[in-house]
Amino acid sequence: TGLTLLAPLYGALDLAENAAVAGLLRAGPEAATAGAVARAAMLTQGKFVFFALAILALVALLIRRRRGAQDPARSATIT
Repeated sequence: TGLTLLAPLYGALDLAENAAVAGLLRAGPEAATAGAVARAAMLTQGKFVFFALAILALVALLIRRRRGAQDPARSATIT
């Protein structure tokens, strides 16, 4: 399901962001290009998008489970 892909995608973006920032730090301020900074920023933003999606998915799952637990008729049909 899509929910199981959120964590690995977040992890991949986190690793890519770390590599991009490490490259910027190794290169120093004189060698840092606008493109490299923009790439690192894009990876950071993407990482937080996946984090937000994971939180929203968790909240939705908890609400769904809670509603199922309160309504025995519904919980019998939800697997």
